[in-house]
Amino acid sequence: MNFYIALLHYPVLNKNNEIIVTSVVVHDIHDISRAAKTFGVRKFFVVEPFEGERKIV
Repeated sequence: MNFYIALLHYPVLNKNNEIIVTSVVVHDIHDISRAAKTFGVRKFFVVEPFEGERKIV
């Protein structure tokens, strides 16, 4: 079975129901990567619209 997951940083709704972009958190990437490997996820994508943040990823 092919199973894919994505960590989305855009679009996200804030408490005022406005569309925002959230920051990349290295711990999220690390934790989700480990879970993905454990459960046989085929691909893990990080969706980040800002070039500066993509460099971190």
